[in-house]
Amino acid sequence: MKRIITLLSISLILLSFSACTSDEPYVPDCHTEEETITEPEANYYIKYLAQGNRNAGWIKSITVNTESGEKTITKQMSSWNETYGPVPKGFQASIKVSGYCEKTYIYVCRGEEPFVIKAEGKSSASYTIDF
Repeated sequence: MKRIITLLSISLILLSFSACTSDEPYVPDCHTEEETITEPEANYYIKYLAQGNRNAGWIKSITVNTESGEKTITKQMSSWNETYGPVPKGFQASIKVSGYCEKTYIYVCRGEEPFVIKAEGKSSASYTIDF
């Protein structure tokens, strides 16, 4: 029994050494100076919010900058919000409200991160994505 265990042990040792050998030379995993590692382009999303007050007056129209250009919503409303994207870094987000508006907000999120308020104003706001 001892002889079988000894033969099996020797066989396993020899097998493990033979599995590690290769005819190809070892090349370390490193990058040359010409190579640059770049992060994938981040996707950003814009959430616009306009808050009115129906007792003081109505929002008449809202113009926002979206991934496909400027968009105008003409509808009498007391408040409004909408999310657009994806947009690239450097995108100029803007909202402009006509009629009565107490506050406008621009929120931005990167990928799956939560939305963060980046700009606010009375009837307009703008923000250039820079993070």
